[in-house]
Amino acid sequence: MRKIRVASLLFAAALALALASCFSSVDSSIKLPPTPLLSRGPGWIVVKTAYARVKEKPSRASNDLAHVRGGGEFEIFAVDLGDTTDPNNGGPWYRIKTDGLEGWIEAADLDVFSSRAQADYAAAHYR
Repeated sequence: MRKIRVASLLFAAALALALASCFSSVDSSIKLPPTPLLSRGPGWIVVKTAYARVKEKPSRASNDLAHVRGGGEFEIFAVDLGDTTDPNNGGPWYRIKTDGLEGWIEAADLDVFSSRAQADYAAAHYR
């Protein structure tokens, strides 16, 4: 009888925890920082337009830091999806380093590749 009572209490506690987790609220307005790439996957970009603007922040309204030419290859250091509430803000954005500067390039100007060899091959066709 005692084993049944203990088992019933454990089952009731587990059920209460399961139900309590279903009703937790999550604040969807949290803005997370850019995600650094933790894997080998999309690691290289090639500029497919005549030139692309390197921005200070992942936003079209941000200051230009530099311009890069079509066919330029860069390693990706972070990805930001952009402001999804503003359709004029673009995105996603890729963080790169060029000439000692770190900045962001909008995906619309780029092709993304998982290896440097693929990026090298594509870049030869854009130059």
